[in-house]
Amino acid sequence: RQAILHPEAPAVRLLSGDINYAELNIAANRTARMLLANAATDARPIALMLDQSYESILWVLAILKAGLCYAPLDQRLPEPSLRAIIDNLAPGALIAGTRYLNACHSLAAGRFPVIGTDTTNDRFASENLDQPVTADSVAYVFYTSGSTGAPKGVADSHRNILHNIMRYTNSLKFAPGDVMSLVQHPRFSGTVSSLFGALLNGAAIAPFDLQSEGFQLISQWLRLARVTVFHAVPSIFRQLS
Repeated sequence: RQAILHPEAPAVRLLSGDINYAELNIAANRTARMLLANAATDARPIALMLDQSYESILWVLAILKAGLCYAPLDQRLPEPSLRAIIDNLAPGALIAGTRYLNACHSLAAGRFPVIGTDTTNDRFASENLDQPVTADSVAYVFYTSGSTGAPKGVADSHRNILHNIMRYTNSLKFAPGDVMSLVQHPRFSGTVSSLFGALLNGAAIAPFDLQSEGFQLISQWLRLARVTVFHAVPSIFRQLS
């Protein structure tokens, strides 16, 4: 809807240049079709091992457009924890950032496809998909760290996401022209509020890879990206104080 209403408005704010809603929607449609052509499409979750970036935003949208659900993995977890998550999840595919390709192939061990984020999607159609998705369909599965035992998956539905974004929007009054920060690691559920709080309201989302860039660059990034709403967990705020 936002891509139809505001095709030229910025959707993703990058320091290298904005990506507007029309461009993001086309890229997500093509990526969704590429996913459906290369992954199991029997409603198994699609695992992600990505840094916070444009690619992480694009792939979340593409997976949902394909009528599937996503499960972000934390590459910082010990390998036994990651293997336990993969065994429990039994994903239909694993989407890998370039520097995680070798690790993802090792985790997959030939049981499901590993798709790199540099895989081309230009040959796929750019029109919106019409995949069957209900309000009660699972949208994502987030795993606990496993610090008190085995990692546990927590699933959430489209209905719950929309309800939470409605409350979030009504509280903070997001509007077109706002720029929302996206600084938490993709495996944290708080990224859902930031991502969809922005994109369902016609605002822009600005990803920052805190793991790679570090806290020393975040104040400069906030100014350059012209962020209007900064969303983070208390531990990040403590580091900034």
